[in-house]
Amino acid sequence: MKYAFAGLGALGVAGMIFVASSVTPETAQAANLDNGKSKFLANCQVCHGNKGWGDGPAAAGMDNKPANISKKLNSMFSSDTKLTQKVMDGKPGMPAFKGVLSQNDVADIFAYIRSMNP
Repeated sequence: MKYAFAGLGALGVAGMIFVASSVTPETAQAANLDNGKSKFLANCQVCHGNKGWGDGPAAAGMDNKPANISKKLNSMFSSDTKLTQKVMDGKPGMPAFKGVLSQNDVADIFAYIRSMNP
């Protein structure tokens, strides 16, 4: 019986790894990467840097350092839905982009960041 539970635990971990790795550069192609790139460069790059690592030119002078978006997108503790909501609503140190970006734009930005950080 002890081994049956160990097997179930291994399946759970394998399932989490599959879900976390299910977004690949090929999956990102379903999004509009050109739109994601243009929106990222216009709205995100100055703070979040060229690859979304939080190291943009404006980051050095900020009290609230920009997030490493790439790391958050690849974390099993974050979801695209939660991250999209933060982008739309803003948070301390980051303006709200509701009215500037659509949810589709944000999804395209996330796909673009993933495509640069396989």
